[in-house]
Amino acid sequence: LTFVPDAGWSGDTGFSWNGSDGTAYAASAANVDITIIHAVNQLSLSLVGSLDTENDAFEVAIAGDYAYVTDGDNGLKVINVLNPTDPVLVGSLDMGGRAIGITIVGVYAYVTIIDKGLRIINISDPTNPILVGSLDTGGGASGVTVTGIYAYVADGDYGLKIINISDPTNPILVGSLGTVAVMRLTVTGSYAYGVGGDGLKIIDISDPTNPILVVSLDIEDFAGHIHRKEGFHLKLYNKNEPLPYEDNTFDVVSAFHVLHHIE
Repeated sequence: LTFVPDAGWSGDTGFSWNGSDGTAYAASAANVDITIIHAVNQLSLSLVGSLDTENDAFEVAIAGDYAYVTDGDNGLKVINVLNPTDPVLVGSLDMGGRAIGITIVGVYAYVTIIDKGLRIINISDPTNPILVGSLDTGGGASGVTVTGIYAYVADGDYGLKIINISDPTNPILVGSLGTVAVMRLTVTGSYAYGVGGDGLKIIDISDPTNPILVVSLDIEDFAGHIHRKEGFHLKLYNKNEPLPYEDNTFDVVSAFHVLHHIE
């Protein structure tokens, strides 16, 4: 028997049937396999709006009614998305290099520029973003996350750079770890989770002036993205082959995308 409830169905259901000779049987007096199929409304996705930023759009951050896009050699683009069907370019800023990563905190956008480092932009007026601070990190800055007064920059083969941004006009390098490659990263509590080159790196940043590598998990394929979301564990996905791994800190099921979930 197969029971397919309508979407949103709840409650009880029952079955009765007759044998070939017409005899009625009750469910409690017969052995029968019953399959219940949960009917789920399929999510329908459709494109509602688009805007050509004219270069290689890498990342986007949303703040209020605006989308801030790192557009490669075209720098930073600010787009009004109040009406999703009609996004409008309202501001831009030439970054003097290839803009890759972006994080927004308050009225500042923190942008990484390949081979140039960190740029800090005042976006209090989205139509007129203004560069207020910069720091050359020395490597291939590609990702950035901000926690408190520190910006954590994934600096490619030059590793992790920790920058004090308490004065956005004068960012100061306070710590670094150059023994590992980091292309993307996220920060949770006292740890930075970075991916790049040969896999996952977990770095103790309880002392921002002295970051310490505590876990290095090599992955045969390039681990390219890391994301944080509440609820579960750290998981890696490999586009080629699974790599089972478990301990009390994180469990790894494979290794292409990284999801870090706060307990």
